[in-house]
Amino acid sequence: LAILLVLSASHGSALSVVPQTNTNNQDIFVITHAAGRMGKLLALQIHEDSKLSGTTPPTIRAIVRSDAEALSVQCDLGGMKMAGGQVKPIPLDWLETIVVKDINDTTDLAKLNKAFTGAHASILCDASHNEMVWNDVERETNGGTSTNDGG
Repeated sequence: LAILLVLSASHGSALSVVPQTNTNNQDIFVITHAAGRMGKLLALQIHEDSKLSGTTPPTIRAIVRSDAEALSVQCDLGGMKMAGGQVKPIPLDWLETIVVKDINDTTDLAKLNKAFTGAHASILCDASHNEMVWNDVERETNGGTSTNDGG
């Protein structure tokens, strides 16, 4: 039975998520939009909470939209090393990155569905930003007098 956990960054309270061990001793948390600041922080928080509480760290399945985002998550969470003159992420046994480029593609849709298989929690991060951008057309149409030039 999966649990859906939706978080909002606008609240100032702290969150502690300590996974409960299931029958096969393998908890799985799925994080969407995992390449953003919130997704990366949640992955690390969940991992660190489990270590501090003395439980087995869960597997984090980080769902991202591109190979570049997957590399960003891997490097930011695990660090990087030089190997053969190339920078490579340091592998983490608790992190899986899953690239889903287009949910209209049947292969990617199957990968997305498979990512949630066996998960005990899903954290749906949102990629929206709270900012208003005004442009000259909006000011003329709405009669606004804002001096914000959108920059």
